[in-house]
Amino acid sequence: MLIIISSLAALAIFTLVIEIIPSQERVASSRFRNSWYDRLEKPSYTPPPRLFSIVWPILYGLMGLAAWLVWQSGPGKRQVHRAEMLFAVQLALNLLWSPVFFILKAPGIALALLAGLWVTLCATINQFYRARPIAGLLMMPYLLWVSFAAILNEEIWRRNRNGAGLKR
Repeated sequence: MLIIISSLAALAIFTLVIEIIPSQERVASSRFRNSWYDRLEKPSYTPPPRLFSIVWPILYGLMGLAAWLVWQSGPGKRQVHRAEMLFAVQLALNLLWSPVFFILKAPGIALALLAGLWVTLCATINQFYRARPIAGLLMMPYLLWVSFAAILNEEIWRRNRNGAGLKR
């Protein structure tokens, strides 16, 4: 019984950490978002801002569950350690994107970050799948969202390069 309780506590910690850290970063970036971002020319498929506040908590919850499942599969194993390291790198790249895009107002650099995130995320999913197949599958919605974000980021960057495309 104690093992089950400690395992559930670990799941709660994984999920909370994955949910809380990015949400704090997004709150910090949000105050920079409105004025500059609102003036950018964006494609018609740009989601409404409220969709991001729905999608990200779901994705972070799935990520936390996946990371916990991998951790459960054998702390100390080389494969698990590799998966955890890749997970940390992709999470760091994810966390860097908002400040680079919204605070530095650098969509081109943000796109390069997304490319690195995408590659690292694919490697993470591969390692997660090897450790626990369900963990790899739980990361797939995140990969789809990052892929969509890269397409959107690229189009916004293309439309607004050198200040062109800014609404007056």
